[in-house]
Amino acid sequence: MQPFLPPQQIKDSNVSVEIDNNSIDYANLLSISVRCGDVELPKIVHFSILKLEEKDIYLKNGLIGAYVKLGYLNLAEKVFDSLGSPDVVSYTAIVASRIWQNRL
Repeated sequence: MQPFLPPQQIKDSNVSVEIDNNSIDYANLLSISVRCGDVELPKIVHFSILKLEEKDIYLKNGLIGAYVKLGYLNLAEKVFDSLGSPDVVSYTAIVASRIWQNRL
């Protein structure tokens, strides 16, 4: 497990939050972004996950789900393809994205 980095600041025109680099904070940000329809915040979280080389399947599944719900189906598939060992939740999310795209 990587040591925690200093907290990061995530800012947009309306909100400024400071988060610790842990999967719970990132998962909460993904959930909030979906509820608010914010299409940029998941990209920021995704970049942070890549930068930290985060291996948490729960977090990556949340990222897949957020991308699917926000319509970024190609990004959802890229995250899925990067998983070493997808689980049932991973497969469910990617099947949902393909149904959404009418590719099944």
